[in-house]
Amino acid sequence: MSSQEIQRIALQLETIGYSHTSFDQLDIPFDAELAAELSMKVEASSESAEALSVVEHIKRDGMTIVQDELCMNVAKTIMAPVIEAVYMGNSAAIDTWTIFGLNRYTTGGSFGTHRDSVDTTIFLTTIKGSREFEIYVTGDSEPGSTDFSEVEARFLLEPGSIMILDGEKDPAHAVSRAIVSSVVVVADVPLPHLCRANRL
Repeated sequence: MSSQEIQRIALQLETIGYSHTSFDQLDIPFDAELAAELSMKVEASSESAEALSVVEHIKRDGMTIVQDELCMNVAKTIMAPVIEAVYMGNSAAIDTWTIFGLNRYTTGGSFGTHRDSVDTTIFLTTIKGSREFEIYVTGDSEPGSTDFSEVEARFLLEPGSIMILDGEKDPAHAVSRAIVSSVVVVADVPLPHLCRANRL
């Protein structure tokens, strides 16, 4: 595991509210076979009406959320080494993090600008496909706002990549386009847990 990478993540979460990392940068093996198996299960699963009701105020196209129990259990297996590395020694965070669900995109799908406003630090881990992801200048906007236009940073997220969004700063973000069909694990770590390097 890369302690230097953990420190970089911690600094970025504290200062700008987001950090882009990957299994490779964290020196954690990415189980491509398990990811492919999970992706197939997600593709075959029904969308969650309950989860979609949470994001009904956000413009989306070709994007659904899956909360199938089996899929979420496999997703937790994939994500556990990442959470344990980032929050090493923080048993409260390691014991309480959860999988919210899996975001599923068709080719060309999108998920409009929004803030999550859920009092958790969010890990968005790509296990299939690639998509264009933007962070927006958030300013003093209201937590539920979806009206953002100034892009602060752009990323191309591909399998094994991890985008972390700090729960306190809650940066506005969007998926402007799924280049190909994609599956993303969404994991939540309740506030106020800090990652390891922020506690040193």
